[in-house]
Amino acid sequence: MQFFDAYAKQHQLEPLDSYITADKYSLDRFNVGVSAWKYTDGKQYGLPLDWAAPAFFYNKDMVEKAGLTDKDIQTMTWNPKDGGTFDKIAARLTTDVNGKHADEAGFDKDHVAVYGSGLLGSSDFLGQTTWGSFISTTGWRLGNKDSWPTAFQYDKPIFAQTMEYMRGLSDRGIAPKFGEFTIGGTEQLGSGKVALLEDGSWTASTALQLPGLKIGVAPTVLGPDGTTRASLSNSNGNEIWAGSKNKEAAWKWISYMGTEGCQTKAALVSGSFFPSIPGAMKTFAASQKSKGVDLSVFENAAQKKEIYPASPYANGSDIGTTLTPMFESYMLHETNGEVFPKLYTAAKNVIAGKN
Repeated sequence: MQFFDAYAKQHQLEPLDSYITADKYSLDRFNVGVSAWKYTDGKQYGLPLDWAAPAFFYNKDMVEKAGLTDKDIQTMTWNPKDGGTFDKIAARLTTDVNGKHADEAGFDKDHVAVYGSGLLGSSDFLGQTTWGSFISTTGWRLGNKDSWPTAFQYDKPIFAQTMEYMRGLSDRGIAPKFGEFTIGGTEQLGSGKVALLEDGSWTASTALQLPGLKIGVAPTVLGPDGTTRASLSNSNGNEIWAGSKNKEAAWKWISYMGTEGCQTKAALVSGSFFPSIPGAMKTFAASQKSKGVDLSVFENAAQKKEIYPASPYANGSDIGTTLTPMFESYMLHETNGEVFPKLYTAAKNVIAGKN
C-alpha cells in the first residue's frame, strides 16, 4: 500500500479491469480492500489478498488477580476525557515493585513491575494497532476523503485530545514509555511485564499459544457513545507488473489466489494469514479453534463492519519518513500540542508532492 501510488504513477502496474471483465471475475467475493487498490484514474490495479485488524490480548491470571473479569475486558469503553472503563482497568492491572496498583495511593509510577497497558502512544502515523482504534470510535478518520485524501486530519481537536491521553498513560506509569521496550508486543505479554496490550490479528496464533500463560483476546474499545467500535484494516494486494511478457499467465495466477480454494490452503499452512474471502476465513478460523486459538473476535469485527479499509494515499514512502520523527518528538515530550498543526501541514505538503 505504501508504494502503490509510486508504482502506479510510474506505470509499473498493469490495470486489471480488462481481465476482470473478460473472465467475469466478481470483486464482490472479497470482504474488504477492493477500493484500496483502485487508483486515481479509476482503474483497478490489485486484488485484495488478506486483511488485518487489531484486538486486545490479555493475561487472564493477572486480570483475575486484579479482581476483574473477562467481561470487563470484553466490554471496555473509552473517551479522551477520563479514559472510560479502559482507563480504570489499565490502572487496576498496573502494579509497582511494592505491589501497589496505579489506582491506589502510594503507587510509584517510576518503578513499575507490570504495566496495565502496552504502549499506545506510538510513532505510527496510522496508529493501526495503537491509538487508531480508540480515535476511530469518534468518527475521526485519517484522511479528509476515503480514497486519495489531500490532507490527514491531524488538525482536528479530537486528534490532539487523543494524543494527549495516549502520552499521558506513559506519564502516569500505566503504559511503558516510548522506546522503553525493544521487544514486540507478544514478547512483552509473554515476559509478564504487560498485562493487556493491543496488537494485530497477524500475532493472534502466537499470542494465544504463549507457553505457560492463559491469554484472552478481546475486541477493541467501545467509543464515547458506548456502542461504536471501529478500527483500520490494511490489505495486501496482488498485482501484475506492466512490463511482464506473460500477463495472461500472471492474471491466471493472481486470480487463482483470489479464490476460496487457494486462500483456504494458504491460510491453513500459514496460521497468521487472514483470507480476504469470507468462506476461506471461516474455514481457517474453524481450523484454528480446533487448536485452541479462538479468532471469533476478528470474525465478529468483520461481520459487524467494525473495520474499515485503509485509505490509499499519495507519496507513501515519504509520508512515514516525514511524519514519524514528528510523532516521536511528541511522545518523548520534546514537543507538545504545537506539533499537531505542523503534522497537518507536513502531511498535506508531502501528499501534494511539495516536500
